[in-house]
Amino acid sequence: MEKDLAQRISLSLPADVVEGLEKWMEQRESHNRSMAVTSILREELAGLSGCIHEVVAGSITLFYDETRPGLQARVAGLLRCHVKEVVTSLSVLLESSMRMEILVVQGPRGTLEKIVAQLLSLKGVRTGRLTLSRTVLPPLHGRPAYKMEASYESVHA
Repeated sequence: MEKDLAQRISLSLPADVVEGLEKWMEQRESHNRSMAVTSILREELAGLSGCIHEVVAGSITLFYDETRPGLQARVAGLLRCHVKEVVTSLSVLLESSMRMEILVVQGPRGTLEKIVAQLLSLKGVRTGRLTLSRTVLPPLHGRPAYKMEASYESVHA
């Protein structure tokens, strides 16, 4: 298949998603839905490039309904299964029993993508996004030659 040839597809979207698309188009002064969807998909798919074994850092932002029975426990359980990759998390209570969970993560790109996929597959999770950077956290343990903090005496001398 040639790259330049367009293929027609059909999408069925919830009304609120269509409204969001229309607002997105207004903000960018776009009048063509196909071009808008293409732009959004290209931006999203660009994040998929790179080696799945490459160690990266980033964040996962997750929005979910905290009243969904057992959902918070399933989210916590999944995060515990990936304790090596989840550096820290912040939970923010939103309106209408919604919760925003922000996770700082680091690890192989493929592992982080699997974590997001697992989180998004949970019933009650509305949306989520993985944002990555090739810049990673400095080693926290295990490298004696790497010293991040100065001694009290050297700072206050």
